[in-house]
Amino acid sequence: SLEVIGNLYRRQHGMDVVFVRASGIYGPLYRTWLNIPSRLARAAATGARDFGPGVALPFAEGGYDQVHVTDAAEGIARVATAPVLAHPVYNIGSGGVPTYGAFAAALARVVPGFAVTLPSRGEAPSADPMDGRWMSIARTEAELGWRPRIGLDDAMAGWVDWIRRTPAAHQ
Repeated sequence: SLEVIGNLYRRQHGMDVVFVRASGIYGPLYRTWLNIPSRLARAAATGARDFGPGVALPFAEGGYDQVHVTDAAEGIARVATAPVLAHPVYNIGSGGVPTYGAFAAALARVVPGFAVTLPSRGEAPSADPMDGRWMSIARTEAELGWRPRIGLDDAMAGWVDWIRRTPAAHQ
């Protein structure tokens, strides 16, 4: 891993190496349409009624740490431009687990006529190895004053607007 190599160089050569661990990222210019927030946003923006061939709806309770691209960029910039850093690792994420149900509910609030009902997992265990995982952003917040500022409603409204204005982006 890069952290192992970076720490080796830091110790052996005295290099000032700092790592940013980023959670999942969503929003305009995200590189694929494979994650659930991407698929939900595209469905809301285009009126699509499925997530694509052979793709099942996720459980409403499912999810993992994901942060809007603008917040991620601001957090990474804060780390990169800090005059002094006390630690070699800083996490950039939401600091929690926004569920797929929360993404769907935000879209339903900001896109008139959009509704999707995600199934409930009930007592069934998740098959997703990322489900429920999140990173603490306490160090990044305490030392650099950074935490995500874009709420789900604003994030999803802006993303849907971007998808509608940029048709080639969601092909």
